[in-house]
Amino acid sequence: MTTLRSIVAATDFSPASDAVVHRAAQLAATHRVSLRLLLAFDIGSWQILKGVLCGVGPPPKVINAYVD
Repeated sequence: MTTLRSIVAATDFSPASDAVVHRAAQLAATHRVSLRLLLAFDIGSWQILKGVLCGVGPPPKVINAYVD
């Protein structure tokens, strides 16, 4: 049997992906593993995101850079 270490759920923040994230959260809680949310988008969409905080790199580093 495979041992789970984490669950990855892809989301685009649409109503349809809400169900995916919810189910992934249930599975992560049931199996006591981490949940990672993945948002992927076409680089051509980057201009739309100018008002949105985006960071590239390990989450702790990106979050600390924003807080600083």
